[in-house]
Amino acid sequence: MAGKTQNLPPKQVTDRHAILRVINVYRDLIMTLTDAIIVLLLAETIHGTDEAIRKSAKNMAKRLPRSKRSIMYEIAESKSPRELMRHIALGLDGDEAEMSTNSPEI
Repeated sequence: MAGKTQNLPPKQVTDRHAILRVINVYRDLIMTLTDAIIVLLLAETIHGTDEAIRKSAKNMAKRLPRSKRSIMYEIAESKSPRELMRHIALGLDGDEAEMSTNSPEI
C-alpha cells in the first residue's frame, strides 16, 4: 500500500490518510441496538436468507454493549430469523405510525 501512495500527488495522499483515520475511528464505536436492527433488516432485504441474518446478528452482537447482546443471540439462534426480523420490522412500523398520529400538526 505504501507504494501506491508514493505515486499520488501530496494533496491526494493527505486526503487518503484523513479518510483512513476517520474510518478507523468509526470502526471502534459501539453500535446501538437500533443500528444493529437496521443492519439485520438490510441483510434480510439484500440476501433474504436465514444464514445471512444469523451471521449478521453474530457480528452485530460483538459490537453491542453486553447488556444489549442477548437479543442478537436470540435472533441468531432462532429457528426462523427471517420471520423474527419481519415481526421486529412490523413493530417498528407501528411505532412510527403511533408517533405520527401523536405529533402535532405544523
